[in-house]
Amino acid sequence: MTPKLTSGRRIQLNVANGLTVARLLAIPLLGYLQFGPSRDAIEVKWAAFALFAVAAISDLIDGKIARSRNQITSFGVIADPIADKGLIAVALIGLSWSGRLWWWVTILILVREVTVTAYRLLMVKKRVIPADQGGKVKTVVQDIAVGAMLMPLAGWWLRFSDLAMGLALFLTLVTGAVFFWRALRT
Repeated sequence: MTPKLTSGRRIQLNVANGLTVARLLAIPLLGYLQFGPSRDAIEVKWAAFALFAVAAISDLIDGKIARSRNQITSFGVIADPIADKGLIAVALIGLSWSGRLWWWVTILILVREVTVTAYRLLMVKKRVIPADQGGKVKTVVQDIAVGAMLMPLAGWWLRFSDLAMGLALFLTLVTGAVFFWRALRT
């Protein structure tokens, strides 16, 4: 059974939408942790990682909650991807700003994320375009890679996080190409 999309002027408060609002509120906090005056303190770096990790996990949970309770709302359909991409954008820009990640990687990922999300949001009046399995895997790998890079660890961890980001970039570009190939065919 396909869940019914509920709409209306008022935001329907439910657990899934609450998690989305929490992620939206986490975006400026993550920005402050990454760009604020104490950004180089080890405790602040761990706090940025923890905030990002909790937000990423909540992203995995909120969609399942909304679908299982048949509580998919217009607000959630629009705000959830904005929250997800906002967190990824702030984290990636912070990593590039600090010299931890090349700017070209951040730009490629953000261009893909913005174009796919913008297309989905433009199409939402006609039809909801759900994420396919490739997009879901991409999101998990992207979250792992960003989380790994946010951790203030050295040694082999740097190599792991670089490899994870390389895989995330690859999956981001491939799933973006597949998304638009399918979109143009329908």
